[in-house]
Amino acid sequence: MVVPHAIKFLLVGAVVLSLAHAQELQKQTPECKDGQQGEDCHPPTIKSVHEEDDNNKGNNNDDECGFYLAPSTIPGAGLGVYAASKIAPRQKILNDDVVIPLVDVKYHTTNHNSENNRENWLLSNYLHDSSSTMTALEGADISSLVPLTMVANTHPVLNNADMRPPENRDLLHRNDDVGAGAVSSYHGVQLVSACEIQAGEEIFVPFVAADDTANVWRLQWHQHTPSLADFDKARDILQDFSALVKGDVTSKQSELIWRLCLMSNTKWVDHKETAFSKGDTLQEIYDSLKKEGKDNTNPILERIYQLVKGNMSSKKAEAIWDLITSIPSTDTHVFRLLPKTMDNVQLALEDEEHQQGNAGLIRATVQANLRSLEWLKKNGVCIDNLQPKITENHTPQAGYGAFATRDISVGQVIAPVPVLPVNQTFLEMYKTVGGGGSSSMTMTMNHVWKKGHQLLLNYVYGHAESSLLLIPYGPGVSYINHGGSEQANAQLRWSKKLSDSTMLQKSPSALLQLERSGLVLELVALRDIAKDEEVTIDYGTSWVDAWMQYTGSWNHRVRSSEHVTYTSAAKLNHNRAYLLTPSERLLYPSYPDNVQLYCFTSYVTRSDGILRWTEPKILFNSTQHVHPCEVLERQFEERTEKGIFRNRLDYDRFTQMEQDGLEDTYVRYDVVIHTSEQGDLKVQGLPRKAIQFLDRSYTSDLHMSSTSFRHPMFVPDDLFPLPWLDRRSSL
Repeated sequence: MVVPHAIKFLLVGAVVLSLAHAQELQKQTPECKDGQQGEDCHPPTIKSVHEEDDNNKGNNNDDECGFYLAPSTIPGAGLGVYAASKIAPRQKILNDDVVIPLVDVKYHTTNHNSENNRENWLLSNYLHDSSSTMTALEGADISSLVPLTMVANTHPVLNNADMRPPENRDLLHRNDDVGAGAVSSYHGVQLVSACEIQAGEEIFVPFVAADDTANVWRLQWHQHTPSLADFDKARDILQDFSALVKGDVTSKQSELIWRLCLMSNTKWVDHKETAFSKGDTLQEIYDSLKKEGKDNTNPILERIYQLVKGNMSSKKAEAIWDLITSIPSTDTHVFRLLPKTMDNVQLALEDEEHQQGNAGLIRATVQANLRSLEWLKKNGVCIDNLQPKITENHTPQAGYGAFATRDISVGQVIAPVPVLPVNQTFLEMYKTVGGGGSSSMTMTMNHVWKKGHQLLLNYVYGHAESSLLLIPYGPGVSYINHGGSEQANAQLRWSKKLSDSTMLQKSPSALLQLERSGLVLELVALRDIAKDEEVTIDYGTSWVDAWMQYTGSWNHRVRSSEHVTYTSAAKLNHNRAYLLTPSERLLYPSYPDNVQLYCFTSYVTRSDGILRWTEPKILFNSTQHVHPCEVLERQFEERTEKGIFRNRLDYDRFTQMEQDGLEDTYVRYDVVIHTSEQGDLKVQGLPRKAIQFLDRSYTSDLHMSSTSFRHPMFVPDDLFPLPWLDRRSSL
């Protein structure tokens, strides 16, 4: 392990249990299960969200496509992601992707460009809350763009996948790499199945919006999808039906009754209510309609008459009629949720006494919305042909690139590329006399000047004669690097299958007012591309000229003593830098000024008056329970029948355990966490992975907006239609 010299230190102490005993214990005993202690097992090794399961490897090892982008099952929702084959719980969906943070968006847009109050709200509906993307500590008001999750829809009830947050990976150093600050350092965000997902099932992911405006829009959008109350009502109807047929939903009579329920009509419901308000019985209603002639015959009543063999005054007839007329009209969510086949009725009702809530109905709803593989191939496009890897060939300073997961033939669509329109001014950043960030939000316009652009500018498509920018999203597309006009092996074009061609005729201002984009490009192979080969496009001559100019002057502008001494939090975490106790901080150089220790404390429980870490299955799901902290002591822990044995750990044994890979299993830290709600709290037994270095606000490479490279990718002229060229000269 490589550790910066300034962070190394020496510990003095003793450990009672020998290292040999610890190694033998781990070899001979199984891992402790939930709540288990004693000599029959050893403490579980804590896993991060990116080390969860051996089977958590996605679905792109075969030649067959694993996931498709196709029209969503939600009416009016546009496109959605579908699984081509069954997925077990807790398996990775698609490939890892990037997170692109945006800094103080409200400050930079609302205060300095009033047009952004009306436009670009479409993008705001896709911005994630920063706590779910591990970016909250970057600044006062951070939101995040997650291209991977933007292709999947969300649902009030049917969510079947979860987002796992990214890791902060420092591939470039601001003193040595010209590309530092020009690419995001947040990589590895994942989608993981929350339950078994059927072949042909649409993927739904929970979404936490970055601001209240987006959440209001989501609530309005959810009016187009059934709510939990709708599921409850539909379940009640099914249970009433089951009671009526005494649980036998397989008989011919039961099927006939259910078909009558699906024939429910508002006119018949109103007629029933009017008739019964006069005190008429079902028999009297039927007789009255018969006397009036065939034109007034109610077909549902005729079927009931046949079912009860003419005894319309029987309790069975009344029960059937009450069930039928309790069903809402066909244009309601409740009616749409009712199973349309008896197989799905049985699925919704089976093992009812063992179901929790609406589990059976949810399964039936999912079953009814499954899409066949033939339908997906006809109506969709494969979406898992790209995966990120560290690139070295085409653009070394890019960090990661997009690589083919399977062989691709010339002319084949590599990936669909949905895009969101945004005005260029939305990505502009400003500075005041008092500095950037939220501390300057009250400054007047007289003290403001433009200082740069959001990092997102490097991830968008643009045109020299248009104010419009297009934000591409979907798995892997944000990793596509510049290959040059001669070496690029792919190009972009508008998708005839998925894109709404009418959007190409709208003006930029009209596009920015839409509730959803409907614009989809597609990435097409210019030649055969082998599996594991990097996929690149041509960014255009304007981008190349800007990059060459920037790199030519970089050495004279960037190198400084500040950059020389800078060490990122990601680098310290990657090197597993030693954690200093208070006494050690007096003897050895402390951490760099730009970092702070933070503890993940959402799993702390109180036992015997002591706050103690409880071993979780997964760490780092969000930053909601992350607090600044300090290490007090380093301990060796052994679980025995009498409890937990703890002793201070000296340097020699600690380093030996680290080299043997036992640190995560046996080494624990006692810390003090600093909270705003409860003050300082002492907590025992935190593993190393629960203590992380994080960059202090406004110190990471993300905030080098005025000194790092910023330029959109320029697409071929023919991709931007004439109505979008609002900056073209009339001369």
